[in-house]
Amino acid sequence: MQHRARQESNVAMASLSSGRQEVQGRRRARRRGARFVAAVAGVALVATACGGGAPSVSKTSSVSKTSSGGGLVSITMGVSAGLPSLSDYVARAKGIFAKNGLNVTIKPEPNIAIIPAALTTGSLQFGIGAQSIFLPAVAKGLPLVATAGGEEESIKAPTNAVIVPKGSGITGPAGLVGPRIGVPAAIGTFADCLLYWMHSHGVNYKAANLAVVAFPNMAGQLAAGSIQAAVATEPYWNAMVKAGDVTLGDPCLSIAPVLQDSFLMSDVTWARAHSNIVKAVQTSTTEANSYIQAHPVQARQILAQASGFNASVTQGLPLPVYTGAESVSDLRNWVHILTVLGVFTGKPNLAQLVFPPQTKS
Repeated sequence: MQHRARQESNVAMASLSSGRQEVQGRRRARRRGARFVAAVAGVALVATACGGGAPSVSKTSSVSKTSSGGGLVSITMGVSAGLPSLSDYVARAKGIFAKNGLNVTIKPEPNIAIIPAALTTGSLQFGIGAQSIFLPAVAKGLPLVATAGGEEESIKAPTNAVIVPKGSGITGPAGLVGPRIGVPAAIGTFADCLLYWMHSHGVNYKAANLAVVAFPNMAGQLAAGSIQAAVATEPYWNAMVKAGDVTLGDPCLSIAPVLQDSFLMSDVTWARAHSNIVKAVQTSTTEANSYIQAHPVQARQILAQASGFNASVTQGLPLPVYTGAESVSDLRNWVHILTVLGVFTGKPNLAQLVFPPQTKS
């Protein structure tokens, strides 16, 4: 199944490349028309995305040019409904985005594998990223860049877990060869953490039987026996354990004791044209982290609202740190992991895959 998913991903990437050329052609035509109208009318277009006055945004994006009360720039983010995107929900709920000049529409996306396409076509300006989706996508030519940080996973605050029913007899990686394992996407952090975890214990990870199941559906399918294990994030796996299921631990921590579990990515051309917006989002993520660490009770309440769980599920949940940017060193870790799993080759210039670009990789 894993091999079949990789093939499907390759077909999707080829289709995106063709579609992107068509979209770019239409955008060039619109820009030429806009320049002609501006010249005739004698209008000076000033790009002040996060500064004073009403912001004007490049025609190459779908960012709203209209002010949203106080001259805010409207953007759309595709995010997770769980812990990986808590900083984005906090930044919106506590007015941090607005303070930094942004009116942010948050769009929960159960399958983040479709986010790269939404970024390159302009329906999203920011989308939650997973290194195991991001790196192969840019290797195939998709113009993506890591524009902001997200959840940092650690031993102190493990956020992912392999869950099995009580009494299943599955006690570790060896027991996962054969059973159907629910993952949110066939490619991505959860699937690849699981496979690397199996590999690190000497288990044939290629024999894993993966089934795509959205986080909210994992508990029901586990109870029904449609799947025999699941790789879930918080607060979903915490709710499953409270209902009687068992955790085998966080597979991602087999990679490193601290690693970036999520980040935000954007189309690289859009990011270069809107560096002020990117900076505002990075600043907002950092400020949201400060709020989360200082007000954990309120942050858990926001998480409950975002995920749809009762507050009793998120009460007492360890909250991770949220970073302002993705790091080159973290990407380097993932290049190694994906190379081991046989889904990535080459040596990309990692310094150019973060924004703003760094001088060394």
